[in-house]
Amino acid sequence: MRKWILWALLILGIAIGAEYYFIPSQLHIASSRYVKCSSRPAALLLLDEKNWLQWWPSKSLDKGCWNLHTLNFNIVSSSPYAANISIGENKDSLSSLIDIILYKNDSTGIEWKCDMQAGNDPYHRIINYYRALKIKKSMDELMNAFVAYAGNGKNVYGVEIDKRKFKDTFMISTQTTVPTPPDISTIYRVVDKLILYAASKDAHAINPPMLNIDAANPSGYILKIAIPINKEIPSSDSFRFRFMIQGNTLFAPVTGGPKTIENAIQQMRLYISDYHYSSPAIPFESMVTDRSKETDTTKWVTHIFYPVM
Repeated sequence: MRKWILWALLILGIAIGAEYYFIPSQLHIASSRYVKCSSRPAALLLLDEKNWLQWWPSKSLDKGCWNLHTLNFNIVSSSPYAANISIGENKDSLSSLIDIILYKNDSTGIEWKCDMQAGNDPYHRIINYYRALKIKKSMDELMNAFVAYAGNGKNVYGVEIDKRKFKDTFMISTQTTVPTPPDISTIYRVVDKLILYAASKDAHAINPPMLNIDAANPSGYILKIAIPINKEIPSSDSFRFRFMIQGNTLFAPVTGGPKTIENAIQQMRLYISDYHYSSPAIPFESMVTDRSKETDTTKWVTHIFYPVM
């Protein structure tokens, strides 16, 4: 019996000694990811605690610290593209650094790392080794949650935005200046005139009318309307035929009224800046819903096109 006890103690001692030997005195903990997101919104979502609720997996906040399992996290200090994050458990805390790495226009690298002393005696070295594994697991879980959230453009901009080719090549268009914001009846009177002119030339609309209102002109509001048609027709004094190049455009589908549409356009401007595009032309609203017939603006469906290059 004693012999077996001695053998068990010997094996346990060898196991503890091996762990002590192979565990370094300083433990390096790191987690890194790439996210399909530009660096500005990535930094905004990751380095500002006010935005953590949007992607934090446990939705738990206690005494100013964000919780995940048994660990607490909070930002101690930050710069535009880096932050010092405290990782605490009970009364112990560890300082970590998270960096936003400018990788490509459409993707961002994230590196989160910290170091901890393993201890000199076998007991503390083994305890701290498993603590480091737990911290590493939580860091990976948080990074995965962030990447899943920030990699979805609708989470970042509040609207789905994608780049595509503009397919309508034949347009009949007009513009007019009005002293006050044009109402629906004013807009659709112009739409009807365009449709009648196209019909007089044996042409017809193939997609909904497109709208842009320029409110920045000192002389009033410039109302611009175009209708995609099926063929080339001559221009007139009032109406201009346009041949559109099938260039790149940002596309965003929106449901809602004028404020919702304007907010989506503002978010598309941010997207253009974030992804380093430039715009050779003004954005247009494709009025999918006939606004002259649907009075409930919350039901308006609009496709926004914003040319980019």
